Amino acid sequence: MRLLAEMNVVSVGMGLESGSQRVLQYLKGKNSGIEENRSAIRMLKKYKIAANASFIMGCPDETREEILETLDFIKKSDLDLFDVYVLTPFPGTPTWTYALERGLVSEEMDWDRLNVTFASHHKKAIILSEVLTREELHRLFQEFRKLQFCMIGKNILRHPFLMDIPRMVGNKLIEKSCQAVSFLVGKK
Repeated sequence: MRLLAEMNVVSVGMGLESGSQRVLQYLKGKNSGIEENRSAIRMLKKYKIAANASFIMGCPDETREEILETLDFIKKSDLDLFDVYVLTPFPGTPTWTYALERGLVSEEMDWDRLNVTFASHHKKAIILSEVLTREELHRLFQEFRKLQFCMIGKNILRHPFLMDIPRMVGNKLIEKSCQAVSFLVGKK
Protein backbone atom coordinates (compact mmCIF):
# COMPACT_ATOMS: atom_id res chain seq x y z
CA MET A 1 0.00 0.00 0.00
CA ARG A 2 2.85 2.35 0.79
CA LEU A 3 4.08 1.93 -2.78
CA LEU A 4 0.62 2.77 -4.14
CA ALA A 5 0.54 5.92 -2.01
CA GLU A 6 4.05 6.88 -3.19
CA MET A 7 2.83 6.46 -6.77
CA ASN A 8 0.00 8.93 -5.97
CA VAL A 9 -2.73 6.34 -6.44
CA VAL A 10 -5.85 8.02 -5.09
CA SER A 11 -8.48 5.31 -5.49
CA VAL A 12 -8.61 1.51 -5.71
CA GLY A 13 -11.57 -0.57 -6.86
CA MET A 14 -11.89 -4.10 -5.53
CA GLY A 15 -14.20 -7.00 -6.31
CA LEU A 16 -15.06 -7.89 -2.72
CA GLU A 17 -18.16 -9.76 -3.98
CA SER A 18 -19.92 -10.66 -0.69
CA GLY A 19 -20.14 -10.01 3.02
CA SER A 20 -21.04 -13.66 3.60
CA GLN A 21 -18.05 -15.97 4.05
CA ARG A 22 -19.86 -18.91 2.44
CA VAL A 23 -20.97 -16.92 -0.61
CA LEU A 24 -17.56 -15.28 -0.94
CA GLN A 25 -15.91 -18.70 -1.11
CA TYR A 26 -18.52 -19.86 -3.64
CA LEU A 27 -17.66 -16.90 -5.86
CA LYS A 28 -13.89 -16.61 -5.34
CA GLY A 29 -12.67 -19.88 -3.88
CA LYS A 30 -11.62 -21.23 -0.51
CA ASN A 31 -8.72 -18.81 -0.04
CA SER A 32 -10.99 -15.75 0.04
CA GLY A 33 -12.07 -14.27 3.32
CA ILE A 34 -14.19 -11.51 4.80
CA GLU A 35 -11.42 -10.55 7.24
CA GLU A 36 -8.95 -10.15 4.37
CA ASN A 37 -11.44 -7.83 2.66
CA ARG A 38 -11.84 -5.75 5.83
CA SER A 39 -8.06 -5.60 6.18
CA ALA A 40 -7.66 -4.41 2.57
CA ILE A 41 -10.10 -1.55 3.21
CA ARG A 42 -8.29 -0.56 6.42
CA MET A 43 -4.91 -0.58 4.68
CA LEU A 44 -6.16 1.64 1.86
CA LYS A 45 -7.65 4.09 4.35
CA LYS A 46 -4.42 4.12 6.38
CA TYR A 47 -2.66 5.46 3.29
CA LYS A 48 -5.53 7.84 2.46
CA ILE A 49 -6.48 5.93 -0.69
CA ALA A 50 -10.20 5.84 -1.52
CA ALA A 51 -11.60 2.32 -1.19
CA ASN A 52 -14.27 1.36 -3.72
CA ALA A 53 -15.78 -2.09 -4.11
CA SER A 54 -18.21 -4.14 -6.13
CA PHE A 55 -20.47 -6.87 -4.79
CA ILE A 56 -22.54 -9.66 -6.34
CA MET A 57 -25.88 -10.97 -5.17
CA GLY A 58 -28.20 -13.69 -6.44
CA CYS A 59 -26.01 -16.80 -6.28
CA PRO A 60 -28.04 -20.00 -6.75
CA ASP A 61 -28.39 -20.90 -3.06
CA GLU A 62 -27.70 -17.49 -1.49
CA THR A 63 -30.30 -16.69 1.14
CA ARG A 64 -31.90 -13.39 2.03
CA GLU A 65 -29.91 -13.44 5.28
CA GLU A 66 -26.62 -13.84 3.38
CA ILE A 67 -27.48 -10.94 1.11
CA LEU A 68 -28.25 -8.86 4.20
CA GLU A 69 -24.82 -9.88 5.59
CA THR A 70 -23.32 -8.19 2.54
CA LEU A 71 -25.42 -5.08 3.12
CA ASP A 72 -24.28 -5.06 6.76
CA PHE A 73 -20.64 -5.54 5.72
CA ILE A 74 -20.91 -2.45 3.51
CA LYS A 75 -22.58 -0.39 6.24
CA LYS A 76 -19.87 -1.27 8.76
CA SER A 77 -16.97 -0.84 6.36
CA ASP A 78 -15.15 2.37 5.59
CA LEU A 79 -15.77 2.11 1.85
CA ASP A 80 -16.00 5.33 -0.10
CA LEU A 81 -18.21 3.98 -2.87
CA PHE A 82 -19.60 0.62 -3.93
CA ASP A 83 -21.73 -0.99 -6.59
CA VAL A 84 -23.79 -4.16 -6.57
CA TYR A 85 -24.60 -6.53 -9.41
CA VAL A 86 -26.79 -9.59 -9.80
CA LEU A 87 -24.82 -12.70 -10.72
CA THR A 88 -24.91 -13.09 -14.49
CA PRO A 89 -23.90 -16.27 -16.34
CA PHE A 90 -21.30 -15.47 -18.99
CA PRO A 91 -20.03 -18.05 -21.51
CA GLY A 92 -16.96 -19.91 -20.34
CA THR A 93 -17.70 -19.51 -16.63
CA PRO A 94 -18.98 -22.05 -14.09
CA THR A 95 -22.17 -19.99 -13.73
CA TRP A 96 -22.77 -20.36 -17.48
CA THR A 97 -22.52 -24.14 -17.18
CA TYR A 98 -24.87 -24.04 -14.19
CA ALA A 99 -27.41 -21.91 -16.09
CA LEU A 100 -27.05 -24.06 -19.24
CA GLU A 101 -27.78 -27.25 -17.27
CA ARG A 102 -30.96 -25.64 -15.92
CA GLY A 103 -32.15 -24.34 -19.28
CA LEU A 104 -31.76 -20.68 -18.30
CA VAL A 105 -29.36 -19.95 -21.18
CA SER A 106 -28.52 -21.47 -24.55
CA GLU A 107 -26.20 -20.86 -27.47
CA GLU A 108 -29.20 -19.56 -29.47
CA MET A 109 -30.51 -17.17 -26.82
CA ASP A 110 -31.07 -13.42 -27.06
CA TRP A 111 -27.61 -12.26 -25.95
CA ASP A 112 -29.01 -8.89 -24.88
CA ARG A 113 -30.36 -10.70 -21.80
CA LEU A 114 -26.77 -10.76 -20.51
CA ASN A 115 -26.45 -6.99 -20.88
CA VAL A 116 -29.18 -5.96 -18.48
CA THR A 117 -29.21 -3.20 -15.89
CA PHE A 118 -30.98 -4.98 -13.04
CA ALA A 119 -32.27 -1.77 -11.45
CA SER A 120 -34.41 -0.88 -14.46
CA HIS A 121 -34.79 -4.19 -16.34
CA HIS A 122 -35.00 -6.81 -13.61
CA LYS A 123 -37.85 -8.61 -15.38
CA LYS A 124 -35.56 -9.36 -18.33
CA ALA A 125 -32.51 -10.49 -16.32
CA ILE A 126 -31.50 -14.13 -16.02
CA ILE A 127 -31.97 -15.12 -12.38
CA LEU A 128 -29.84 -17.97 -11.02
CA SER A 129 -31.29 -17.94 -7.50
CA GLU A 130 -33.16 -21.06 -6.50
CA VAL A 131 -33.99 -19.55 -3.11
CA LEU A 132 -35.33 -16.06 -3.84
CA THR A 133 -37.87 -14.88 -6.38
CA ARG A 134 -37.08 -12.22 -8.95
CA GLU A 135 -39.20 -9.76 -6.96
CA GLU A 136 -37.42 -10.57 -3.68
CA LEU A 137 -34.04 -10.07 -5.36
CA HIS A 138 -35.23 -6.77 -6.79
CA ARG A 139 -36.41 -5.54 -3.36
CA LEU A 140 -33.06 -6.48 -1.82
CA PHE A 141 -31.25 -4.84 -4.75
CA GLN A 142 -33.19 -1.64 -4.03
CA GLU A 143 -31.93 -1.72 -0.42
CA PHE A 144 -28.37 -1.70 -1.76
CA ARG A 145 -29.26 1.19 -4.07
CA LYS A 146 -30.64 3.25 -1.17
CA LEU A 147 -27.43 2.72 0.80
CA GLN A 148 -25.41 3.49 -2.32
CA PHE A 149 -27.12 6.85 -2.82
CA CYS A 150 -26.64 7.75 0.86
CA MET A 151 -22.97 6.82 0.62
CA ILE A 152 -22.53 8.81 -2.59
CA GLY A 153 -24.07 11.86 -0.95
CA LYS A 154 -21.79 11.52 2.05
CA ASN A 155 -18.56 10.82 0.16
CA ILE A 156 -18.87 12.47 -3.23
CA LEU A 157 -17.32 15.81 -2.32
CA ARG A 158 -14.16 14.22 -0.98
CA HIS A 159 -13.81 11.60 -3.71
CA PRO A 160 -10.69 11.95 -5.89
CA PHE A 161 -12.68 11.64 -9.10
CA LEU A 162 -14.92 14.63 -8.34
CA MET A 163 -13.60 16.28 -11.50
CA ASP A 164 -14.96 13.38 -13.60
CA ILE A 165 -18.54 13.63 -12.32
CA PRO A 166 -19.82 16.39 -14.66
CA ARG A 167 -18.44 14.47 -17.66
CA MET A 168 -20.02 11.19 -16.49
CA VAL A 169 -23.39 12.87 -15.87
CA GLY A 170 -23.22 14.55 -19.28
CA ASN A 171 -22.44 11.24 -20.99
CA LYS A 172 -25.37 9.55 -19.22
CA LEU A 173 -27.74 12.37 -20.25
CA ILE A 174 -26.63 12.08 -23.87
CA GLU A 175 -27.02 8.29 -23.77
CA LYS A 176 -30.55 8.50 -22.31
CA SER A 177 -31.52 11.23 -24.78
CA CYS A 178 -30.36 9.07 -27.69
CA GLN A 179 -32.34 6.12 -26.34
CA ALA A 180 -35.45 8.29 -26.01
CA VAL A 181 -35.10 9.58 -29.58
CA SER A 182 -34.58 6.04 -30.91
CA PHE A 183 -37.65 4.88 -29.03
CA LEU A 184 -39.79 7.75 -30.35
CA VAL A 185 -38.57 7.32 -33.93
CA GLY A 186 -39.31 3.60 -33.72
CA LYS A 187 -42.91 4.33 -32.64
CA LYS A 188 -43.79 6.03 -35.92
